[in-house]
Amino acid sequence: MKIDSIEQNVENTLQNLKLEKFRKFLVRELSGGMKRRLSLGISLVGNPSIVFLDEPTTGLDPENKRQIWDILANCKQGKCMILTTHLMDEAEILSDRIGIIVHG
Repeated sequence: MKIDSIEQNVENTLQNLKLEKFRKFLVRELSGGMKRRLSLGISLVGNPSIVFLDEPTTGLDPENKRQIWDILANCKQGKCMILTTHLMDEAEILSDRIGIIVHG
């Protein structure tokens, strides 16, 4: 991959996650919601075909949670996203298929 395409991919990821103004921040300077977005961005940079997410919105306030849902809904095209969650509304919004594990 060429340097220009890598930089463009990172720039697109920052824009999609609304993290452009935080590009010079150290991770320890970010809020919990921003750290969650950064983790999501790390998972998505490079446009992988399979993404695993473990409770991507746990501990977030409703506004940040909704923004993460929108980001995931917008970037799931052409990807296999597997996520775990305790929230049925999150599963319904983000998923095409749902599997429920009981006593697992």
